[in-house]
Amino acid sequence: MLLDEATFPRVDLEFMNQVHLEEIDMLNELAELFAARRAGKQVEQLLDGRLRALLEHTRQHFAQEENLMRQAGFPPYPVHKQEHDRILGELEALFAGWETSGDSRELERYLLTTLPDWMVRHVASMDKVTAHYLAQRGISEPE
Repeated sequence: MLLDEATFPRVDLEFMNQVHLEEIDMLNELAELFAARRAGKQVEQLLDGRLRALLEHTRQHFAQEENLMRQAGFPPYPVHKQEHDRILGELEALFAGWETSGDSRELERYLLTTLPDWMVRHVASMDKVTAHYLAQRGISEPE
């Protein structure tokens, strides 16, 4: 298991926690698929579908958070959005590279080390502060 739901940081808003848990499940499944691929199993089609799903889930996740931050007038919104943009840009570039070359080494390294580490830090800091701010303003879920 790449990330453990039981020890992953939680925030004040349950809908945000749920989105994070969905991404944890997706990353854990991708870790298994990459391991199967390294073992010689033919999982490219499944892997491609799961990678596309993670990319789309991440886009929706970030857009939803950013919309709520804007609606609530969250002062550090630009900094938080900049982090989202950076991570999404990296994911999209690595995915495009994998689609072009078929070489998954960089994408795999990113998804199995860089992204999980970033997620833990990001949720424990930026998302925690954001969720607290939103909760204090009565926002408990997206509209």
